[in-house]
Amino acid sequence: MKTIVSKWKIWSVGVLAAVALTSVVSGTPNERIVVAATAVEKTAASSDLDASSSERALPDNGPAFWVVSSRSISWAQLQDPAHAISRLQFFRVDSQGRTTSAEESELHEEVGSADNLCIVVHGNRMSFSDALRFMWGFYRITSKVDGPMILWSWPSQSMVRGIARDSRLKATRSAQEAALLATWLNQLRPKGRVVLVGYSFGAKTLLRAFAESRQAIRDGSSQIPRGDGESWVQTAQRIELLLIAPAADVSELNEAIQVGKQVQTPFRIELTLNNLDPALKWYRHLWTCRGPNAIGWIFPCVTSDASSVLRIIDVTGEVGHTHQWQRYFQSRGVRAILENLQENIDSARLMQSQVNR
Repeated sequence: MKTIVSKWKIWSVGVLAAVALTSVVSGTPNERIVVAATAVEKTAASSDLDASSSERALPDNGPAFWVVSSRSISWAQLQDPAHAISRLQFFRVDSQGRTTSAEESELHEEVGSADNLCIVVHGNRMSFSDALRFMWGFYRITSKVDGPMILWSWPSQSMVRGIARDSRLKATRSAQEAALLATWLNQLRPKGRVVLVGYSFGAKTLLRAFAESRQAIRDGSSQIPRGDGESWVQTAQRIELLLIAPAADVSELNEAIQVGKQVQTPFRIELTLNNLDPALKWYRHLWTCRGPNAIGWIFPCVTSDASSVLRIIDVTGEVGHTHQWQRYFQSRGVRAILENLQENIDSARLMQSQVNR
């Protein structure tokens, strides 16, 4: 009996320590804390994923990826995206795991000269250091892809007690983040190929951001602070959405598909399906007992003409009964998508070189 009680005490202390650690790192990051946390998180990610992955050759002092953080933006400030983007925070993360503050102009300069741009939006219940660890996992798989990689880090750390209440709160925030992301992309105005990768609620943000960008063009309210009035969906040469374990409604998917067909820019969507994912199974209970299913849990009912721009990859057998991003990233289905990402870049370069000849 004493042994059982002792073990229970040890387990309780461990849980409380984990909760305390999460609370410490969930706030706006201090730079020195971020540097240490990033190095630890990179090491942890190495054990989760294939350690034999080769790292991308970086220019001198070049970042492995950038971080654009909206964690300092309050809910009230988010109501005015055009002004809220001035409160975004920017960081550079190098291949050694060192994280430093950066100027937005540096990122603009790198994106302006790049043929490819990749923006990744993480899911719910991630502190800043958790988000960095998530991005390291993604980076190790896609290290051969050229062009800047950007992690869009939103305030997804635990805010209220109870997973249900917290998830409802984050579903609302992830939807509102879409307007902020669309406004910032309009300012960034990438001119090459744009790949948007969303995990869990991050997929909801990306689908809505794409749809809202097109709607802004139609309404003449694109909220572009500077430039000639063109939206990012008009300046990009190609747009691809990769949705991993997407926690989003089929209505959001169908709207994005219809928007994609109205935009002259080539466009496609790829998403994973896992009907054993417990988090996605619960998604329909966010607001009511009979809400819409998550498109990553059950085969979405899309429009009949969606087959030309939509590809669904069933990873149920490989991922199984979990919502962990590590398991999704390790699946052959997701890796095939990301490997195909590099092949598409190489094909586009070949076609362009033939045109130039």
